[in-house]
Amino acid sequence: MAPFSRGLAFFLAFWVVAWPAASTRTGLPRSGWWGTQEALALRQAVQEPIRNGDFAGAESFYQQGADLSAQHRDPTASALFLNGVASTRLARFEYRGALDAYLEARRQAEASRDRTSLGVIDLNLASLYQQMYDFDSARRSLEEAGRVAQGLDVYYWPQLLLQRGRLASGASSISLYKQGIEAAHIASVKDSTQIIVEARAWDFLGVALLENGDEEGGKQAAAKALELRQQSAPRDLGLSYWRLGAERLKEHSLAEAESLTLRAMQAPIGPPAYLLKYQLGRILLEEGRFEEALPAMESAVAQAQRWRVGIAPSLTTMDGATSELGKQIFEGFIKAAVDYGLLNRSQRWIDEGFQAAELNRALDFQNATQSEWRRRLPDEYWETLAKVKAEDTKLARSESILPLSTSTWSHKAYSPEAERLQMRLAEIEAQAGLGSSLINTENFPSPDSLSHFRKRLRDSEVLLSFGLGKEESFLWVVTRSSLHVYRLPPADRIREAVGEFRQAIEDGRAVVEGMTDGAGRIDERDLGGRLYDMLFGQLQASEVSKPAWLLSPEDALLELPFAALVPERDQRTGRSKFLVERHSLQMISGALLPQTPLASPRKGFLSVGDPIYNMADPRWKEGWKAGWKAGWKSGSPLNWFWTNFAGDPANQLQLNRLPGTRREVETSAAAWGISASTRTLEGAEATSDKIGRAHV
Repeated sequence: MAPFSRGLAFFLAFWVVAWPAASTRTGLPRSGWWGTQEALALRQAVQEPIRNGDFAGAESFYQQGADLSAQHRDPTASALFLNGVASTRLARFEYRGALDAYLEARRQAEASRDRTSLGVIDLNLASLYQQMYDFDSARRSLEEAGRVAQGLDVYYWPQLLLQRGRLASGASSISLYKQGIEAAHIASVKDSTQIIVEARAWDFLGVALLENGDEEGGKQAAAKALELRQQSAPRDLGLSYWRLGAERLKEHSLAEAESLTLRAMQAPIGPPAYLLKYQLGRILLEEGRFEEALPAMESAVAQAQRWRVGIAPSLTTMDGATSELGKQIFEGFIKAAVDYGLLNRSQRWIDEGFQAAELNRALDFQNATQSEWRRRLPDEYWETLAKVKAEDTKLARSESILPLSTSTWSHKAYSPEAERLQMRLAEIEAQAGLGSSLINTENFPSPDSLSHFRKRLRDSEVLLSFGLGKEESFLWVVTRSSLHVYRLPPADRIREAVGEFRQAIEDGRAVVEGMTDGAGRIDERDLGGRLYDMLFGQLQASEVSKPAWLLSPEDALLELPFAALVPERDQRTGRSKFLVERHSLQMISGALLPQTPLASPRKGFLSVGDPIYNMADPRWKEGWKAGWKAGWKSGSPLNWFWTNFAGDPANQLQLNRLPGTRREVETSAAAWGISASTRTLEGAEATSDKIGRAHV
């Protein structure tokens, strides 16, 4: 349950503080108009649209108050009403408008020297920055909120403590959450809205306790949050039902787990819909209701795809938790789909398992390689992304009222508005230099994308795509006319075998020509042969016979020298036949990633190959003449070769020239983009000294 617990703190609704309850702050500095009947009427009028979720309607009342405050030259009232304007915009994911209003509210609070309002505005700014994945700015705003509130009895102190806990790391958050719980409990005597804050604080504490191995403490915290919500905050019950459903699933109390999860799906406030769908799918799977479970999990993957778009896991640990949750959902669906597909000979689920695996790989690759670009995306991107996610949640709520059956998830959980927003995301990415991404715009599952990919394959090609898992791994084998999946050992066993094989090669052991016993006889169980059998031993003859292999590895397989694997031995001589002698091998990033770069590279490119390491090479003579004239000074052409190899009788290491390598390095450089920062080092130029001094 650990990955889900880590994500709970991230997915709980962000709170904002508009203004204090009347009982918690009655006097305001330099404010005359705020206490008038006119201002009071506006403050009361705004409550109903907020309760109904009509934040646009609420903004109009706040804006009226801000305008009247300006007319009465009351900066304190202006700050409070503008804070409300900003908060309603934030609730609608209008980040730029919210930021502008918060900053103007802050200027008004500074003008009136109202430290209390300054603190709450900084606290809300921290929440805004956190939603935009700008955690450095969130921390700075939170520090400022604490600084200006120092020495004051501020009404938002519980929220400030909890926000500090959310931005803290490890066990240090536990103390902050406990302080926040105590502060919210005390504040709830005068302000009943603090009960909502206290319940969420118990959620945060429960998550932190679970992460630190205190399972019983985590359960008690969840029970306390449920109790508070049942008594005073029913709109938030979806969060408690979700957590309790996960606990019951872990305890194998499946009927209760299903009931709680369905109740969470129907609640007005809860976690993202894809988490609920995936949890329900797991419950149905445990109950053996495969025909209901797989469509539910399929729908979860489709929505998780859109939640993971734009998330760069390297940004923060909380973002990493978001990414891990998405990956867990993909991996759970992949295993369930493959298991069911193989058991029932269902090509549909085998195909969808492959699509999910490739989509998972592509999202990881895209986010990891584009993190720097994403930091500079405009505010509109984050606003649009948040609206997509809100639309997904709204659609999921409408789905949850349908009777649970095989048709519940048969329609696509998508709407014209969601599709429009998704296309806008792609447009913004293209304008920002990331390119238009198939990953972002295509819905899952998509038989068309699989069909198009297979059509791009030549008759001579086969794609071998690996997916490593904790319990078992998979190998998808795709040709123009077929798609098969094979089970492989768990990731740990593969990592161990790859590590042993690499180490043997690096140590110079005889695995290249086969292990031998004391009498010098060949041991057929050599590492290269056994590893080949582990990975490719199940392939059909029609797949093995394809001359061109496109390899899409991951994890430890990225470090495997596939070319050195041993498919067979010559029966007469006992000599190993390496994989590279039978097939051309090309490493690719996956089936869904585009063949061309998504954006122009920010840095240069150095392509090195086709060096001289044989005195029979015609280029040696030219280099020798140049070196002789230069007196074989350090740095002269081929000095490194003469010194380290040809001129040392004890070494005499000379290798054959690799065919095609010159064309390969030149093609690679051309694909990257020819410019002043693109360099190729070939022949006599391909030396360690030149590589070390290259600047691209």
